[in-house]
Amino acid sequence: MLRVLKDHETFSSVDALRSSSDPLPASVEAVLAGGWSEMPVVIDRDPPLHSRIRGLVTRAFTPKRVAEMEPRIVAAASELIEGFAVDGRCDIVERFAWPLPLHVIGDLLGLPREDLPELHRLSNDWLSLFQPIDSVERQIELAQSAVALQRYFYDTLQARVRSPGDDLMSALLEVRDAIDDPLSMVNVMGVPLDLVVAGHVTVTRAIGSALALLLDHPEQVHALRETPELLPGAIEEVLRLQSPAQGLFRKTTRAVALGGVELPAGARLMVHFASANCDERRFADPSAFDPRRAGVGRHVDLGRESTSASVRHSLGSSSRSRYRCSSTAFRGFGATLARYPVESGSSSPAATRASYLCGIHLRREMPSIILPVRQHHVRPLIRHRWRRPPRMSTTGGGGGRHR
Repeated sequence: MLRVLKDHETFSSVDALRSSSDPLPASVEAVLAGGWSEMPVVIDRDPPLHSRIRGLVTRAFTPKRVAEMEPRIVAAASELIEGFAVDGRCDIVERFAWPLPLHVIGDLLGLPREDLPELHRLSNDWLSLFQPIDSVERQIELAQSAVALQRYFYDTLQARVRSPGDDLMSALLEVRDAIDDPLSMVNVMGVPLDLVVAGHVTVTRAIGSALALLLDHPEQVHALRETPELLPGAIEEVLRLQSPAQGLFRKTTRAVALGGVELPAGARLMVHFASANCDERRFADPSAFDPRRAGVGRHVDLGRESTSASVRHSLGSSSRSRYRCSSTAFRGFGATLARYPVESGSSSPAATRASYLCGIHLRREMPSIILPVRQHHVRPLIRHRWRRPPRMSTTGGGGGRHR
């Protein structure tokens, strides 16, 4: 796998997200022509353009910038938790798993909060367009969303040209203007778009997967509450077992032998990170969820550093840079675990539509969180819900009955 990932001259990243090499219908292409079909996304481009975009991001998206955001990330996680704690129950995906990373990325880019729900919808449509399994009519709608997303970021970057601010998009433009042979505006536009689409969608799934694993392993929840030092290992285990990015596609540029198989030029293959993360030659009992596992941080996950950072705040980088802020948001899940202990429940996540993604990201897939609320005490129970739950009562830890 590492051979494929490191050899871009033989295994091209172009169209790394597309599950099919078949062309889109002409009517869909006509809609996409209204945007910028040449706009690159760093994950599906080869050097030298990939290296130039990654270099731009590295210079603008500094560790110092991310470190300065952490207090705001913790505050955002706490604000979201307070918002549903008083309600007595919540849909954790709708109320926490997708708002948290999207708020973090939006703040980093300087985007208005009121724009985020629509960007969330457009992002999911963007990813769905790479999985051409819908009717032509639906693909046209997805293409319209893709163009709308491009126009949003193009217009926002143009606004930063006229009036720079203290945000990542302004920093990208400042760095671009300071280098020889600067990238075009269309090339720069792919960076914030990629951050919003890939960043928040993957972290949403990772938070959902983390909760699902905890529901299935209540003994690990107890261990994490008793020994918070285990939390980093638990997050790495979540990312190893349920990496949001399960794999990406590559295309051979020449005939090559791989694993004893002769591949012709032009062959498409999927590099499956999830398989490597469960390789019994590297991991003993690879299907087990074990936060104490030695060397757990060595699994294959392009955004591991940043994604694990996000989960820590949730519970108690280009690949690295691209994911750094959204994964920092994932850390908010640590605050949830610390304040609202998982006591019981089970889960069985539904499959996602995208062939290269894994995790729980839709409301119907996620357990409800039942929070029995008393005047001065919040003690949650997490209960599994696949459909709209019937009216029910739960008993808080002292006896009061709440509905």
